[in-house]
Amino acid sequence: MYEAIHKFSSLKFKHLYRCIDENGGIIQSGDIRDVNSIGDVLEEIFGDYMCRNVTDFKRGPKQKSPDFFYGDTEIELKVFKSSPGFDIGNFYSYIHSLSEPGGVNRKLYNTLYVIFEYNMEDEYIIIKNHYIKRVWEIVSLNTKYPVSCQVKYGKIHNLRPTSSRHFKVDNTSKSFMESLIKLIRAFPFDNSEKYIQLIEQQLEQLFDDWRCCHIPE
Repeated sequence: MYEAIHKFSSLKFKHLYRCIDENGGIIQSGDIRDVNSIGDVLEEIFGDYMCRNVTDFKRGPKQKSPDFFYGDTEIELKVFKSSPGFDIGNFYSYIHSLSEPGGVNRKLYNTLYVIFEYNMEDEYIIIKNHYIKRVWEIVSLNTKYPVSCQVKYGKIHNLRPTSSRHFKVDNTSKSFMESLIKLIRAFPFDNSEKYIQLIEQQLEQLFDDWRCCHIPE
């Protein structure tokens, strides 16, 4: 999978449209330059490319997480131009997913974020850099809040990535989870302590299972 992603990132793409009349004739064509649609375009192209070139790679459910599966590994695709400003996920949905049975292992250790930094050059989409990261490797734990996030009117909406475009952070999975629990307590919601309890129980079980082994960081 990693080699296929590397090869994909070396390609360039052109976002085209065609206007076709009732007889099937092309009456107008051109380039679409709306940067808001670049993420959707790359997701479609990336999905087709990877499904054709990588065994066990398949698309996830439409309009739901994750974007793709590689075997049992969940793949989330994110793109940005200049500075990462994408949403990692809705805060409350993310906490709910963590609290579900096996949710901590799934969201932390069994989910990869494939991230493309792109630019527009001569009407082509060019991928400048690509990254394959775990969630704790793309957030900041040194901002105004315990974990980098989007806050509006005193309420958290989405978890957000670090502003570092190279994702140079020194976080660990443990420090991320400790900070995430602090964030929940800083912005409590209905049954938030129950969610924390469910998450901490899973963490304790994981650490017990790995006590004599290497804990993935």
